[in-house]
Amino acid sequence: PFISENKVGAQHPQYVVRPFIDKIKHFQETANRLIKIMTFAPEVEGAKEALETYKDDIIFSIGHTVATYEEAVEAVERGAKHVTHLYNAATPFQHREPGVFGAAWLNDALHTEMIVDGTHSHPASVAIAYRMKGNERFYLITDAMRAKGMPEGEYDLGGQKVTVQSQQARLANGALAGSILKMNHGLRNLISFTGDTLDHLWRVTSLNQAIALGIDDRKGSIKVNKDADLVILDDDMNVKSTIKQGKVHTFS
Repeated sequence: PFISENKVGAQHPQYVVRPFIDKIKHFQETANRLIKIMTFAPEVEGAKEALETYKDDIIFSIGHTVATYEEAVEAVERGAKHVTHLYNAATPFQHREPGVFGAAWLNDALHTEMIVDGTHSHPASVAIAYRMKGNERFYLITDAMRAKGMPEGEYDLGGQKVTVQSQQARLANGALAGSILKMNHGLRNLISFTGDTLDHLWRVTSLNQAIALGIDDRKGSIKVNKDADLVILDDDMNVKSTIKQGKVHTFS
């Protein structure tokens, strides 16, 4: 909830608050220290102090922000490591004001997420970001809400009505409300948009995230002594079966 009031996206405005240290401490204690990543706007009051206090405990991800390029770079210097759904709900690139996008492209310390559904970002924009960040600093995400896999219609998102139609989820005002993207479809899109191969792109769905969370000793890739968590796909990226710690689930 520690985001800019000017870039709330599909978040409910009433839940937007300042990132006070005591509040983060309360959330983390309530969650048994399971909070691993948190989106924040580096320009809002209290953000610098929160970042410096919890940067070793939580991954701070720049997003839902009107931060300038300089403010984003300063956040990185203070410990921010991540950008939330690049291109969406942040300051765009301009030749005289590079914004968060410019900071994300140039700074190797920043790893970036992207929603690769063809709606949140143009395919060429996805390709540019991937070319700038490479396959080790790029995370494929879905940003999917509860309507994923459900019929078209109306759904709820944090107390706000969302209409799902034509493979898009939108609020009443027309703003995108997350997505209904499936991960395998996102991977299929990423292969198409970038022209890269599965041999390089597989890790953006799993290993990169596992490394960021510090669990790559047991998750994120196929290796002896790692957990047998696998997804079996056909040539068109359709899910045929999943394996969770050795237990097989098959789909027709």
